[in-house]
Amino acid sequence: MAWQLANEPRPWGIPEQVENYYRWVDSTAAFIHSIDPNHLVTTGNEGTMGSLGSEEYYLTAHKSRFIDYMTFHLWAKNWGWFDAKKITETYPSTESKAVDYLKLHFKFARLLDKPITLEEFGMARDSEIFIPGYPSTARDHYFQTIFQLVYDSASAGAAIAGTNFWTWGGYGRAQHSDFRWRKGDPFMGDPPQEAQGLNSVFDADSSTLIILKKYSHLMNSLSKDTAVRIN
Repeated sequence: MAWQLANEPRPWGIPEQVENYYRWVDSTAAFIHSIDPNHLVTTGNEGTMGSLGSEEYYLTAHKSRFIDYMTFHLWAKNWGWFDAKKITETYPSTESKAVDYLKLHFKFARLLDKPITLEEFGMARDSEIFIPGYPSTARDHYFQTIFQLVYDSASAGAAIAGTNFWTWGGYGRAQHSDFRWRKGDPFMGDPPQEAQGLNSVFDADSSTLIILKKYSHLMNSLSKDTAVRIN
């Protein structure tokens, strides 16, 4: 469907470097369009959290006429919001911050009149246990909240075009008792520098799969409704 300029490209903090970032986004996206006019191009940026907290930096980078749609990511653990070993203490504020972050970026999409996708979001199982099928109550609440907000917003005509949860582990399994990847091991959804199973959704994670199936069907129904109206 699309090319990304990079995984989580970010500007630096001095004005001269931010201007270079804008030029890089615009010129690279233009170049990709020049050699491949049949695909969309986007940035791969995380949103304001990947833009030095600046709404201006985020919006200016995505204003380029060669950027077809906007992106953002949502990483509650990496941003210091959530601790899977302290769910009671950290989850309520995490959910509130996540909802605010989504709504903020929906607003940005309206301002630029471009679609937007939530490209990456995930959460560990309870107590940060990596074993497939281990309880994932916090993650399930989190996914339910995010998917419901996205569905409600898309139903109401918001520019949110879809989500990509991180990540599908399927039938994959960690090969070692410490859950670390080693050379020669098969790749899973979790990158090699992280515990294998940290954010993966496995075939054994039945409660999470129910949520994913539910909202996949709901979002697909919106696409079908749109196609009928267009026809």
